[in-house]
Amino acid sequence: MYDINSISEIVAELGGPSKLGALLGVTSECVSNWIARDYIPGGWHMQIAAMLHRNGKSIDPKVFKLTEKDVEGLLPFKRPLGRRHRQSRAASV
Repeated sequence: MYDINSISEIVAELGGPSKLGALLGVTSECVSNWIARDYIPGGWHMQIAAMLHRNGKSIDPKVFKLTEKDVEGLLPFKRPLGRRHRQSRAASV
C-alpha cells in the first residue's frame, strides 16, 4: 500500500546518506545512524515526509514509529488518487 516502508528506502529514495544529509544540513554519518538504529528523531519527520510526497511517494507512518491516526490530516502519507481513479470513483457514486 505504501511506496516507502523503511528508513533504508527513505534514504535511497532521497539520494543516499550524503545527499540526504546535505539536504537536511546534517552529516552523512547522522543519516547512516538513523538506518543503523532504525530510528529518525521526530524533528525530521515532517520535512522528510514532505520531500517524499513531492517525489510522489507515500510513506508508511510506522517508519516514524507512528500510527495512521497520529498522522491523520498532517500530510497525505498515502499517495493521492490519480486523476483517472478520481473520475472513475466519482462516476460510481
